[in-house]
Amino acid sequence: MPILLTDILDLDSLGDSRIISGTDGLTNEVSDIMVMEAPDVENWSSSGQLILTSLYSIQNYTEQQQFAFIEKLAHLKISGLIIKIDRFVEQIPNGFILGSQQFSLPIIEIPNKIRYTTILVEVMQLLSNHKARLLNRYRDVHSYFSILALNQATIGDILSALESYIHNPISLCTEDFNVLATTDSRLNLCDIQDEAEIEEKSEVNFTYQRKLVSHPNFAETSFWQLAIPIYTNEVGKKLLIIHEINHPTREIDFMAIENAVIALQMDMLKQFAVRNVKQNYRNDLFDDLLYGKCATPEQQVDYAQQIGLSANTAYRVIVWQFSNQKLTTQPSFEKRKKLADCGQQLIDRIKQHYPNIAYRIRSNRIVFIIEDTSFQPKKSIDFSSIMKKIYQNWQGESILLNIGISDPCTLKTLDSESKKSLQIIRQGQAFLKTDFILFYQDLGIFRVFGELEKNTELTTFIPAKLSILIDTYPEWIPTLKIFLDENQNLKKTAEQLFVHYKTISYRLTKIKELTTINFADAEELLAIQMGLRIYLLQNR
Repeated sequence: MPILLTDILDLDSLGDSRIISGTDGLTNEVSDIMVMEAPDVENWSSSGQLILTSLYSIQNYTEQQQFAFIEKLAHLKISGLIIKIDRFVEQIPNGFILGSQQFSLPIIEIPNKIRYTTILVEVMQLLSNHKARLLNRYRDVHSYFSILALNQATIGDILSALESYIHNPISLCTEDFNVLATTDSRLNLCDIQDEAEIEEKSEVNFTYQRKLVSHPNFAETSFWQLAIPIYTNEVGKKLLIIHEINHPTREIDFMAIENAVIALQMDMLKQFAVRNVKQNYRNDLFDDLLYGKCATPEQQVDYAQQIGLSANTAYRVIVWQFSNQKLTTQPSFEKRKKLADCGQQLIDRIKQHYPNIAYRIRSNRIVFIIEDTSFQPKKSIDFSSIMKKIYQNWQGESILLNIGISDPCTLKTLDSESKKSLQIIRQGQAFLKTDFILFYQDLGIFRVFGELEKNTELTTFIPAKLSILIDTYPEWIPTLKIFLDENQNLKKTAEQLFVHYKTISYRLTKIKELTTINFADAEELLAIQMGLRIYLLQNR
């Protein structure tokens, strides 16, 4: 327990002291004691300090100045004021007393015969003994939690150890208060309602939030709760919750909490490192399967089983490109981590609906393999709805909804089907320029571009009239494409491009004059549409 002003008043040197006013502040904590020589307390005082004075430097203050001085002490969180009388003042002036009562700052009167040195020695001895006890306590607590860490204690062991020190229930939760572990099963729901403003404070070497809450299993009472954030290399953070059901958290409790936080961080970092190694191994197996690098069919089946796939099940390969951000040859750590965190959060949300997927997080996209049974006529609609819901509920930096879904496949055809998913992404981004969820069949005739995309002779299929526009006004290509996509509707084209109607009319007039395209000829327009797709695909 901290040293309070009431503890100081029990000392022998203050046996003849008398409390004049400010009794509501007698439970103020005392951390130091100082003799006041000058009134500029803001330059040398500290929170929790007890001040000794004879009022020599301020004996001529007016009542208003006296009141203001006490107000300043209260603002600086001074624990109390001990005033010696019969030396420069015969009695404590009224302004000090009024201020003491207003701001609950205790004023203690001592007679002239009491020496400052006697008080200083006794108070400092009391404070020193208290600090020594705290140090011994910290050593014991630190040693205990260090042994726990060395013995590879579980999170449950750490929480139980902390509870034994502070005698209040403990929980470990996610950011949205889903309980991961608790020392009291009555607190496993963590369905709480705020009854006070959140107050964030700093204690020891961590910050915490303190608020008054009610709980469904404690309906007849409310209690304070401390939430201490625990950060690791993983996405988001965990919250260590101290439920102050039995008593408020004491100064000495924060030592145990600090050591528990460190132990939890070490355990979570260890678990993260182990999971990371396992995930890297699964990534290698995933890549070998997806890119057809398995040496034998037996190896293919073995790799598949290790990442949760079966040789007798039909699958689909899904690619979700969530960002168009290009990584340089030496991307910054912040950029790589941000994209990796984004990919992991998407996977976590997808696994809430499809827990058995095998997946791989790339720089700006995720690739996952899912059973084809999820794409039966009704379920395929469900899949698209789920992906859209994940996208719509996304918080943080904006992401793309560019999803390509392959045809059904077996382990032997995973590599060819993964190429189809990537083809959907490339063509969807080139042709649609909007969010999309597309099956390979949805590409229609444009599926043939998958075979011809890398062929340099593909440009020979672009009609000569379109080539004239490409060479002369390439910036008008989007205008022509959108005009044709909107069934030659000038108004909708202008709305899509965010330009004036007359601007679109002028461009199209110039395009007709330059290229002589016949916009009434369906066959010619089909050739132009195909040529536009070829151009856009090769100039993404």
